[in-house]
Amino acid sequence: MNCEYGFFNEFTAFFRRQITEPLSCNARMLWLLLLHRSNETFWNGPLHLATKELSCALNVSESALNRARAELVDKNYLLYDAASNQYSPGQYLLLSAVVRGEIIVSRARAGVENAGTELMKAMKGGDSA
Repeated sequence: MNCEYGFFNEFTAFFRRQITEPLSCNARMLWLLLLHRSNETFWNGPLHLATKELSCALNVSESALNRARAELVDKNYLLYDAASNQYSPGQYLLLSAVVRGEIIVSRARAGVENAGTELMKAMKGGDSA
């Protein structure tokens, strides 16, 4: 991952941003869960997660999760591609709180030109890096 990024740097920048641009509690919890899951997978996104899985992990209804996710997308914390049907997982890419709006990429992809664009293509079913 790029030296500007990192779990602790993202975590700290996220909470600093909450002082001036607060999110709802559910949106914060969803972002933190996605940060954790991204870190667990070594930032090799996109994450493939079902709405039911996330709503259970956060102990919220699916409609509350949908609102939280929409808030994160609207406020430029997250890219989300909905599942093609109710049984497929959606795809999630965290956007950096350190370098606002930039897709967080793994060290392996950090040197790849247009890595973020390639990840977005992968979300849409195109070729990936």
